Amino acid sequence: MKAKKNFFIGSSVVLLLIFGVLLWNCTSKKDSENQIVNIGVIYPLTGDASFWGQNAKNGVQLAVEKFLPQNFLKGKQIQAIYEDSKSASKDAVSAANKLISQDTNTTTLSR
Repeated sequence: MKAKKNFFIGSSVVLLLIFGVLLWNCTSKKDSENQIVNIGVIYPLTGDASFWGQNAKNGVQLAVEKFLPQNFLKGKQIQAIYEDSKSASKDAVSAANKLISQDTNTTTLSR
């Protein structure tokens, strides 16, 4: 029960941080008519913690499809780029490096 509560609190804090970064990113002076906002997401989609990772992925996808475009990011396209940490810290570091090394401007979310 305590693990569920901690996971919920941690996920909520991370999502609030993402919303803040996205809002800040979208208020820049750039012409944002056709701007794509990328969100890099690193969750354990396989391995021991895959249940939690899949649920978190579903929450991010719901936010990307429904909540963010209607409330904060009008006129912008949002794209979530998912990477699997495989429930291992070594693979999570590799996934983070992969997202960082991409040419696009990506805000990264990890749990």
